[in-house]
Amino acid sequence: MSSLPMKRFATVFLFFATAFSVNAQGLLKDYYLHTFAGATRSGDTAINGQGVDVQVGSGYSVGIAAGRSITKNFRLELEWSYRNNDVDDYVDPSGLTVLNHTFQYKLPPNLQSVSSATKDFESNITYSSILANVYYDYSHTDKLTISAGLGLGLTIAQANFFGENPYGGITLPGGSPINNYIPLPHDRKAAAFAYQVVLGVGYKVNENFSLTFAYKLFAPGEFDDIDNLYLSSFDLGATYLF
Repeated sequence: MSSLPMKRFATVFLFFATAFSVNAQGLLKDYYLHTFAGATRSGDTAINGQGVDVQVGSGYSVGIAAGRSITKNFRLELEWSYRNNDVDDYVDPSGLTVLNHTFQYKLPPNLQSVSSATKDFESNITYSSILANVYYDYSHTDKLTISAGLGLGLTIAQANFFGENPYGGITLPGGSPINNYIPLPHDRKAAAFAYQVVLGVGYKVNENFSLTFAYKLFAPGEFDDIDNLYLSSFDLGATYLF
């Protein structure tokens, strides 16, 4: 084994050894770590001022959080999450999709959607978020806990677009070629305040370990040129209480 992997292994081992050593001294009492993953579903939205509907599809979510119980019923945590949702299509109900402001590309007349006028159309929107959450827990039994929470924080949205021009490779009269690829903007980013409402249930496996299921209504905030949208997350999680 080379020296670099050995150093990495030693670093990881030292981290966990230190954490459990601190926990053994009782300094991490009432603290917990929580990780989750799940599926997301979003409502549709629109591009402001362009008359273009954005049809948002399904996606996934992952995240990790660290928190502390303040009282028997209340706890606080800091959460990082990542959500990725596919965009199925961009549609102009008028049938004259132009999108010149957003995509710098004019579709042929009477084609209502971007995907029908491109080859290999792909698009998604991702959200990287840091939220401070507060929860109220109600223990229905020794094993079962019902939770309600509210989170506030910051999210960074990134939109990625790709489409291949079906008319690419053709040379127009006068010698001007048509590009193979539609010049869509790439990696557009924006930041905004975000919030979420959480309803969940937890099952205590033992004194230190619990399994959870949560529904989260996530609102990624207002971004330039696009109407508000809301995402629903259905997350399975695991919690380790120190």
